[in-house]
Amino acid sequence: MTRMKVVLQNKKTGQFFKSPAVWTDRKSEAFVFRDSAAARDFYLKHYIPDVEIIQYGEIEMD
Repeated sequence: MTRMKVVLQNKKTGQFFKSPAVWTDRKSEAFVFRDSAAARDFYLKHYIPDVEIIQYGEIEMD
């Protein structure tokens, strides 16, 4: 079974969320959320403005 990788991208800088106060230019280094709802809940809870949810690739699930 597979699922999409879900990350947050800053709309202004194009960088990807890696960890609190750390952003990266590399999508491959970004923190991968469980799903879009988890990503949305995270950025709303932590008041992170100007981000969008990006879904790409696949993750193998056991």
